[in-house]
Amino acid sequence: MIGLCTLTAYIASKLTDFDFPSLLVGSIPGGLSQMVSLAEEIKSINLTLVTFLQVTRLILIVFCVPFLVFSPWIGGAAGAAADPQAAQAASWMNLFPEILLYGPLCVAGAWVARKLRFPTAFMLGPMIVMCVIHLTTTMQTSPLPSSLLNISQLMIGSHVGLMLRPQHLQRKTQTITLAVLSSVLLIASSLGLSYVLMHLFSLSAATSLLSMAPGGMDQMSIMAHEVNANLSVVSGYQLFRILFIFFIVSSVLKLLLTHMLKKKEERVRSSRS
Repeated sequence: MIGLCTLTAYIASKLTDFDFPSLLVGSIPGGLSQMVSLAEEIKSINLTLVTFLQVTRLILIVFCVPFLVFSPWIGGAAGAAADPQAAQAASWMNLFPEILLYGPLCVAGAWVARKLRFPTAFMLGPMIVMCVIHLTTTMQTSPLPSSLLNISQLMIGSHVGLMLRPQHLQRKTQTITLAVLSSVLLIASSLGLSYVLMHLFSLSAATSLLSMAPGGMDQMSIMAHEVNANLSVVSGYQLFRILFIFFIVSSVLKLLLTHMLKKKEERVRSSRS
């Protein structure tokens, strides 16, 4: 998927007026905050273009993936029926008294993850804490109430919407067209990869699609919960991609783009002299 994004960015740089480094950083699927932070560290990167490409991809995925998951091809509607016992157990009162222990531990995990500069620290930190608790103890947790899940989805959607600021764009038509086409191509490629994953490991179509979808782990995990997909598999694939991009792709991109920009500056100096 990263190779496809690199090829798409290269072709787009030849067909448009945008530079290849900005298109490449804006096309990498995963970690909106990581890619924007990377763009801020590299000179001559078009930060507005990077942000718009990343946010457009995320918005299209948030809108398109649920329709695909619930489509007849995926079969999500059949698997989305709620478990009556789980729905009955998912109440605010059942969170106590365990929440009095889990809450402070999750906050502490988020704080430590942010100090260590983890990607998506406020989600990854609590997730690691709860994984350690489940692996090392026999304590059982109750499912979260539907009202709390609805509030979290509302906040995520509001946050993504507020990040999109078209008034800061130049060449709006060209940028919007490029963002939409590249996002559609990425979603189509994730569909193909999910088909391969489904047949290789005998996973459900919904689990495979949500595992391969180039969106945020939080959004894909929420959808997996809604359609009763395998949340462990979805979170595992999404988490691996985030860590892979954060620790490997970001470092390689920074070295590569810094080298490319230095070469470009040297050519400009030599042409002037």
